[in-house]
Formats: sequence, C-alpha cells, structure tokens
Amino acid sequence: MGRVDGRCATIGVHNGYMTTYGTAESLLVETYGLRLLAYLCGVSTDDMQSRLGTGRPLSNAAAERVLSRDLIGLAQIIAANYADNPNLPAALRLEVLGATVPDEDVNIGNKLRLSAGGELFEVSAHRVASDPVKAPLAKLARDQYLFRLAPSDDRYMPMMPSMFRHPARSEFESALAADAALSKLVPDDDPGLGKRGYLYTSAGRAYGVQSVGVGEMIIGSAWDWASMDSASPSLEAWVDQIDEQVEMLRKLVVGQEVSIRALLVFTGVTLPEGYESIGTPWGPLRRLNEVERAVVPSGLEGSVMTSYRDDKSVTVAYAGELVLDTMLSFNITVAPEGLLTSTEPKWPSLRSSDALRRRQEGVQLAVLFSAHPPEGSWATARLSWYWLADPLSLGRSMGWSTAQQFTGLLPYELTTGECDDVARWTATIDERWSSRIDIAVRRVLSAAQARTEPADRIVDAVISWENLFGTSEGEPRLRISAAMAWLLESDSNARLALQGILKSLYDLRSKIVHGGDYDQRTVGEPANDAVSFAIRALVELFDRRPDILRLKDGSARSLRLILGS
Repeated sequence: MGRVDGRCATIGVHNGYMTTYGTAESLLVETYGLRLLAYLCGVSTDDMQSRLGTGRPLSNAAAERVLSRDLIGLAQIIAANYADNPNLPAALRLEVLGATVPDEDVNIGNKLRLSAGGELFEVSAHRVASDPVKAPLAKLARDQYLFRLAPSDDRYMPMMPSMFRHPARSEFESALAADAALSKLVPDDDPGLGKRGYLYTSAGRAYGVQSVGVGEMIIGSAWDWASMDSASPSLEAWVDQIDEQVEMLRKLVVGQEVSIRALLVFTGVTLPEGYESIGTPWGPLRRLNEVERAVVPSGLEGSVMTSYRDDKSVTVAYAGELVLDTMLSFNITVAPEGLLTSTEPKWPSLRSSDALRRRQEGVQLAVLFSAHPPEGSWATARLSWYWLADPLSLGRSMGWSTAQQFTGLLPYELTTGECDDVARWTATIDERWSSRIDIAVRRVLSAAQARTEPADRIVDAVISWENLFGTSEGEPRLRISAAMAWLLESDSNARLALQGILKSLYDLRSKIVHGGDYDQRTVGEPANDAVSFAIRALVELFDRRPDILRLKDGSARSLRLILGS
C-alpha cells in the first residue's frame, strides 16, 4: 500500500495496476478534492492545503495517519476501479465512503473523521432532535455531507449516492406517514414503494413524488438554498435550512402561502464604479456576488465589449452583470391520483410565475426608459439566467439562455443619474402597470433587445401600438396614429406632422406583414423610429397619463386621447 513520505512520494503498483498519478498528493486531491480531504481528516482547508503543498506532516498525528494510510490506500483502490469504469460519475467513485460500518451508526467516511480526531454533528444536540421528521433528515444530511464536499462532474445536478438503504430513511418514512400535515404530500398508495402524490405549484411546475424519495427531495433542495448563500455551506447551516423547509412544507400542504427566494440575472448593462445596488420595489438590483458567479450555467462563457461616450470601453459577461434578488409568494395544490385520472386536476393560480415575469419585464422596461445610449440603439437588460428556491426540487432549480441568444447585444454602463432613474421607474412601473398592456410591453422589449431583422422590429413595434391604442371598430390606422400624435405632441402642427409619419410607418408594417413589396435595404431607419415611438408612448403613459393605462382596452384609450379627458 502506498504511503505519503516526504514531499512527493510516488505511488507504486496496486493489484497489478500502475496509477497514472505522479504523486501521492495529486492522487489525494484528484480523488477527494481539498474540502473533502480536510473534512475526513478533521482539519481546516488551510491546514490541508499547507500539508499537500509542503509535504510536512499534519500536526495531529491521528489525522496524518488517516491521510497517509487509510485515504491513500482507498484512493488507490478507487483509481483502479475508475480505470475499469472510466465513465463512472465522480460521486459514485466515492460511494464506498457512504457504506455503513457494521454494528455502528456511522458510515466509513465519518468513521475516518472520528479516527482522525474530528467530531460529528450531534443530532441529539440540535433542536430538530425533538421533531420525529426533522431528526432522521438531519442524520441523512450528516451522512451525505461528505459527498457534497467531493469533486463533482456537474455543479448544477451533482449525482449523490442513493440513501435508499440508509437506516434513517425508513425512520423518516414512518415519521412522514404519522405527520398530520406532511402525510398529505403523498395521499395515494404506491404498490411496493409506499405512498405517492402529485403536486402542482404556483410557479407553473408539476411534480410526482413518492414517499421513498421525499427525504432526499427535502435535503437536496435545502442544499440548493444553502449553497446559494455560501460556496461551502456548513453542515449546521444545511440542517438549519432543512429544518426551515420542513416547516414550509407543513404550511404548503394545508393550503398556506409561503415566501421563496428567486434570482433574476441580467446582462447587457452594468453599474458605474462605486455603485453597488439599485433599490426596486421587488428587492435590490445589484452586482453578482462570487457565489452566484460560481454557479453560472455552462453555455454562458464569454463576454462582449463596445466603446462609446468619449471612447469609453464597456464589457459585459454573458453570464450576467446584475441580479434582482427578490422574494415570491408560493403555494401548491396536491392532486390525489393526479395524472392517472381522466379528470384534469385544478392548477393553482400561477401567481409566482406571473410575478417573476412581471418583475423581469419591469426591470427591463425601467432600463429602457432610463438609459441614453448613442442614438439608434437601446440599452437592454437581457435575462441571462434565473434561480428559484423551489422546495420540491431535488437539485438546483435554474433556467438560462445561451451566449448564442445574445446576438446584437450592446454593452452599456449606466451613469449614477441613470441608476437613480431606474430606481424611480421600477417604483412607477410597479404601481401603474396594467395587465392589459402586457403585449405592448413584451413587443417593445422584443423589438429593442432581441430582433436583429429590421422587418421583425417594425412588426413588433406596431403590434405594441395596436395593443395600446388599437380597435376593431372603424379605421385602426387613423385611430392609432391620431391617438399617439395627441399623446406625444402638444402643438397642433407637430401633431399633424407626427400623425403622417405614424401612418406611413403603419403602412410599411402592413406591406411587410401581408407579403407586399418593400425595399429591405431601407427598412432599418423606419423600424428604429417605430420602436422609439412605442417607447415614448409607454414613457408618457406611465409618467403623465396613468389614467389612460387604467382604461379597459385600446379603443377606450385612443378615444380618451383623441376626445380629451
């Protein structure tokens, strides 16, 4: 069996297999990673890093024995197995650490930690010990914690060894069945596996759950939450989060609403130096922190740079520059037999999903209203990725764009004055938004930040006009152009001139939509004009004429403007 002697002792042959690692230290690091090594030896990561870098033995003789004898020997066996199974996920290579020591309530990994002089998390000393549901969950978390410290092939959905045979799992299932509230999660029989249920959430998601997997669901989503607060959550912090989630689930299954955290990450705009956060009604719009940057989804590598404003250079990362850190109301519906019946279960109101989209669009609209990039372009806050603290998710609950979706992205750094304007506009938008103009807002945002073809841009922009002021009665072109002219100009001559411009833009859009002849080479400028008029109209409505926004439809809004208050 190999040993760690001196700075870089070479590993020899084990069962006829020569390791491909050059040193004992590299074998240890590649097998376990720094954090797991430190945990198994009961020392700090700084002490372990020093040990691996200098070769000087750990000051704790017991910890050094575990490192140089037990962990090296185990690493050689793991390396040999990996050579035979090169596609085996990293977590499963270490599965042996999760095996229970015969006649002891401890797994091999934690047994090594005890042998090194480390301490184990005491469930009995924690406040969850008095709760028959929380106590076994704390045991499951304690014995799975070492795998959360190990290197992973997937930072979003790390594969964890199954806890199906863990003694605490059956203890948890019994407690789940006896819990008056939580047992409602799985109201139906699941032959051979216990109980099951079907859950529908206000975030627009549906889940089938089984009693055998509820424990892993709880500890998995609790880790997700804890690891968005810290790159390396402590076991105590994880168990505290599990504790909170149990209480949350008890409220949800009896029909109560709870609050969950969500992050909306934007790219395209960044804050000026020294400006860390913009206040909004929904939470701070701030720079990403290091934890958030560490969990950026793959496919968002890279950045884009541009120069403007006295040759000022601005770079934004596709992975995001700003994050809206917000809280959402959340509730669920439990549907007995769920998808197995011919009757469609009643979905809960999609309030969480709707609120999240409204906040995303509110931030994007506020940036569009506030920023003043060079003429002919718009500063846009593109959604890069989002995260939701979903209590029913086994792993990280995320969605994201890809770098390929950011074609035409123009980086822009807000000024301090524009940051103040974004804060003001988010408050105004939140107060005055009407769902009746959702289409107008989405089409303006699409035209300004997503459309690369001028023809598509003018189509989106004019649809926005129609949502704001259109009607099925009479001649819509006249109605829309007249209403917008009254809104945007105060002088009668200026109104008449603008109305003519708007009619010609409307006609161009009609030619495009209906397959008529038009010169594709000359559409760019009128398309940009159409977008600018749509943005100006929304600015005026939100700022000066919220009374118009409250009206029931485009017909009423255009009539009010043309005929006066």
